[in-house]
Amino acid sequence: MMVNVIEFDNNNNCCIILTSSIKGINKMLILTRNAGESIIIGDNIKIKILNVNAGQVSIGIEAPRAVSVHREEIYQRIKNEGVK
Repeated sequence: MMVNVIEFDNNNNCCIILTSSIKGINKMLILTRNAGESIIIGDNIKIKILNVNAGQVSIGIEAPRAVSVHREEIYQRIKNEGVK
């Protein structure tokens, strides 16, 4: 599952897009959150919006150590270089 923050509304809320692919079909869930609010994925992943300021979002992610969490550009570099 990929997480992308893509836009802000007029109240400076951030819009979170969660995407996943099942049998080649892309699915998307769009959620709007304010600072201090969270999103729960499954039973053990929590994404919390810590701060929204001037078009930039600070997020906190709580996940088990076994779950890899990367910024997309780092994930793509790891994937392209075959690094673990």
